[in-house]
Amino acid sequence: MAELQSAVQALLDELVESGEEVGLQAAVYVDGKLVVDCVAGWRSQARDALVADDTLFTIYSATKGVVGSAVHMLAEREL
Repeated sequence: MAELQSAVQALLDELVESGEEVGLQAAVYVDGKLVVDCVAGWRSQARDALVADDTLFTIYSATKGVVGSAVHMLAEREL
């Protein structure tokens, strides 16, 4: 999993360096176990503090996909 951690970190660093993102975090869980936890960039456009593993982000309408997936899972299980 160390190879995956390195690959994800490199991708996040590239996104920040290219200017596509200001700051971001990515985490991957497999069977309930954290296997990737990467951060890169800045907490805000002001670039006054770096993203940390406990940085909170506003996700706005990104929850639509999560809710849609949850509804489909419930429908599949006929719940």
